[in-house]
Amino acid sequence: MSRVIGALLLLCFLPACTTYQTPGAGVAIGDLSQAPPDIAEMIQREPAAQFPARLATARVQASGYGIRTARCYGGGEFCVITARDLEEEEDYTRLSGMPGVLEVGRVTRLLLPERVASIDDLRLAAARLKADVLMVYTMDTHVDVDGQSLGPVTMLTLGFLSNRHVHITSTASAAFLDVRSGFLYGVAEATVSDDSRSSVWAQDQTIEVLRLASERGALEKMLHEVEVLWASLYDTYK
Repeated sequence: MSRVIGALLLLCFLPACTTYQTPGAGVAIGDLSQAPPDIAEMIQREPAAQFPARLATARVQASGYGIRTARCYGGGEFCVITARDLEEEEDYTRLSGMPGVLEVGRVTRLLLPERVASIDDLRLAAARLKADVLMVYTMDTHVDVDGQSLGPVTMLTLGFLSNRHVHITSTASAAFLDVRSGFLYGVAEATVSDDSRSSVWAQDQTIEVLRLASERGALEKMLHEVEVLWASLYDTYK
C-alpha cells in the first residue's frame, strides 16, 4: 500500500473557495506481524489460541490520518481509530455469529498506551480484553482526477474539480493475529471503486459522503472475505 504523502494540489486564490483534505493512507496489513524483523523468530511462531475463541478488533491507519468523525489515536508507524466511523452494529453481529467465536470486543483508547509503537501494543490491549485472536483492519482510499492520482493525503480545491471525472478506490484489509504468540493466521482484503462527475460536488461534505460510501462498500465486502477466512481457520485450528 501507499505511504502517507502530503501534497497541495492547487492553491485557491478565491476567498470563497472551499477545500477538502482526504484522510490518509492505510497500513500494510501483511507486515503487522513482522516486528521484530527476525525471520527465524517469525518462522518459529505457532498458534496458541484455543477455539472457540474470543475475538478483539482494532482499526489502524497510517500515522497522520485524520477524519472529522473520529480521532486516530497514537503515534509511530500507525495509529488506531478509537471510535466507530464506518462500522455498524450489524458488523459486530456478523463477527459474533462466525463459528467458534465466543464474543467480540473492540480495542479502545482506554486499553492503549499514549504511543502505539508496534503491533505488540495492540496485542497487549487485546489481552486486557481476554481475547485469543486479534483482527486488525485498515482502510486505504485513493482519489484519481482525470486519470491523475492525488495520493492518500491531498488538499482538494473544489473549484479545480469542477466538471472533471473523479475515480475513488477504497481497499479494506484485515489480518487475524494470535494474541499470545503473534502468529499470523491469515489476511482478507476487498476493493470497491466508484466513478463520479465532480460537477455535482458543490461542497466538501459531498466528497466526504462519497468517500464514506466507497469505504463502507469495501468494508462490507471485506467482512464477507473475513467470514470465509475465519471458517477456514476454525476448521484448521479448532
